[in-house]
Amino acid sequence: MRPFTRFQTSAHAAIATGRAKRLGTLGGAIAPPMIVATTAGLTVASRDFLSAAGWSAVGRSEVEWPSLLMVGPRGELLSAAFAVSGVLVVGSGMALWQSDHQPRVRIIAALVVVAGAALSLVAFPPDAPGTSDAPSWQDRIHNVAYPVIPVAGLIGMAVALGGDRTRRRWRRMAGLSAATLVVALPGFALTFTDDLPQLGRYFLFGGLLAWVEGLALTGLPVGGARED
Repeated sequence: MRPFTRFQTSAHAAIATGRAKRLGTLGGAIAPPMIVATTAGLTVASRDFLSAAGWSAVGRSEVEWPSLLMVGPRGELLSAAFAVSGVLVVGSGMALWQSDHQPRVRIIAALVVVAGAALSLVAFPPDAPGTSDAPSWQDRIHNVAYPVIPVAGLIGMAVALGGDRTRRRWRRMAGLSAATLVVALPGFALTFTDDLPQLGRYFLFGGLLAWVEGLALTGLPVGGARED
């Protein structure tokens, strides 16, 4: 291959990689607002259904929110939002993986990909409250994938706390992770209580979504620029 042709091929590959990284980052920024908007809209629109299903805004319910919304009116909208957002988060994690070869970055990126894949699987709806038959295959997938999301996210936040603080990118990531961990970790603990598990979910998933959003907007750069 001639040197100039080889240079052109390398340049085109670099441009394509840069575009893929930017698209992945953009996906990570789009996914959290999509989930928040869809969940909030359906919660308001499904007040009567939630009340009839015995949902508590702070306590424990037979099928927890936001999963409960998936078996209510227009629940397919939330299923679609989870599926699409999961793919976008996976793309964001893959872009982060390509941005830096440091082991910690790769660990965080892998955890983001795992959380995104689990989010897509959560799109399978749970069984409706009061279902007495054996759990459906959709319900089983939903319930297996669901806890993977907070576990992967919380571990990712913790890993980011230990980065090289002499680098500006790591200072940003550490600050973001510390702030969201302060919110998400107590929320995670509350989900195991008898009185306030639903309240805990607000803080838990609010922190996780804020972390994914911050990772895309102000976290490790994935556009190809170098930072100290």
